[in-house]
Amino acid sequence: MIQTDDCAVISRLPAEWHGLMKQLGSSVDRGNLWFTEETSSKYGSQPAWHKLITALIKCDPCIEDNKLTFKPRFLLLPVKLQERLLNFLQHQSYTVPDMYIKEFVLGLAGYTDLQSSLYHQLSGLFRETKYTDDLLAKAVQKSTSKLEDTVQDKGSSSEVCIAVPGSQESVIILDESEEEEGMEPAYKRQRVEEKVDKFPEENENQTVTIETNDEESSHAHNLERKDKGKEETISAIFAGKEDMIWKIKEIWQNCISDREIEGLSEVSKLSVKEIEVFCKMVDFDNMSDDSIELVCQHLCQVSDSLSYSSAVCILTFVLGHRITQLSQNASRKLSGAVTLVAQKFPKQTVESVLVPCILQSEISPAQSEIVCKTLKDCTSASTKGYFIQKMIQNNFILNENKIPVLQTVIDSSCDLTNDVFCSLLNCLNEASLSMEKNLKFGKLLLALVNKHTKLFNQELKTKVEHILDKHKTFLKKSIQSALN
Repeated sequence: MIQTDDCAVISRLPAEWHGLMKQLGSSVDRGNLWFTEETSSKYGSQPAWHKLITALIKCDPCIEDNKLTFKPRFLLLPVKLQERLLNFLQHQSYTVPDMYIKEFVLGLAGYTDLQSSLYHQLSGLFRETKYTDDLLAKAVQKSTSKLEDTVQDKGSSSEVCIAVPGSQESVIILDESEEEEGMEPAYKRQRVEEKVDKFPEENENQTVTIETNDEESSHAHNLERKDKGKEETISAIFAGKEDMIWKIKEIWQNCISDREIEGLSEVSKLSVKEIEVFCKMVDFDNMSDDSIELVCQHLCQVSDSLSYSSAVCILTFVLGHRITQLSQNASRKLSGAVTLVAQKFPKQTVESVLVPCILQSEISPAQSEIVCKTLKDCTSASTKGYFIQKMIQNNFILNENKIPVLQTVIDSSCDLTNDVFCSLLNCLNEASLSMEKNLKFGKLLLALVNKHTKLFNQELKTKVEHILDKHKTFLKKSIQSALN
């Protein structure tokens, strides 16, 4: 059993995770049991993964071989506890967002090599995510040395002063380099003072301050520690607001529907560029359909404060990417999410979700079904007309598996202007040769002529006649008769 009560490193981790560390001191199974009880109890709540990961890869000062270095807190834990924590993370990987595992693994990549046991453990954890082992291997190879603050210059004597927590005195470490003959030690010595009066639990930057009589040397040693392997994804606008964003993400990720989201109204007022950064941080692509439905419910609650372009941006990330990659029938939750936003943000949903899907060179039956259902049940005649307009403006190319979508729009009430109707006929004319024997195409033409007779002038009738010249199904005569 590992004694964790007096481990200084654990005391610097978030308090909500101290229970896990204590249980891991006994076994991995007890750690998993602790986590299950915490997340399933109606009185408990999901501990914040991002706080644990951030704290574990945060570097603290330590002394190795009479040198001041910085190491991630994870590597300062007892070795046995490190192994058990990695096993725990691998066991719980399905509950940990991939982006956090990536941040953790790459944050430690600079402190290992391809032959070490740590590398193989990190690689096993990485394989539980959507990322490939190559990313980790490249990060390890790219890192030529561990994160280390050098405290001596060539040919000079250094004095390192470290404030030790809980101590009234500082520990002084001198190097063994000899002083140059004829030079006073006072002029040659430079002091590096690492201020470590306290170890905050939050992820604050710590700065190494250097005092020296040499300005160039001082500039070379002014170091602001950055966590290794952490991607630069947070815009300056979110400085100090990271916790708010992670809390929003955790509520969505864990489908906590009964908790009020603080800060969402503030996010809804951001610019389009800022919302794009927010969406990348939240990582909707890795959320479940249940989570996406909850996200859409919350977006509808702040619809009044979302501008048109902001709504298009966030819906693109929340639903647009998911629908354009849909390969099997949409779940009830996903269908419900699309229905919800289509009713609250009709034109924004057309622009961010439906049109991008239909513009793909090929769409699956599942995609066709959800687009048709949304257009038929959740949009007005003017919104359907807007769908056709945006589709034509973006160089829509018709093929057989897209015909049901157009058929749905034409069969229902649809407001089309003369210009949009003319452009639609041009689109059908371009596809007519390849679909000369296609019965679905013939039905679409017949519906178009029957439903929108009032829009046909002589010019548009001539366009349809050109299409019929190439058409070879039994519906040709019916279309000619309806046209005349």
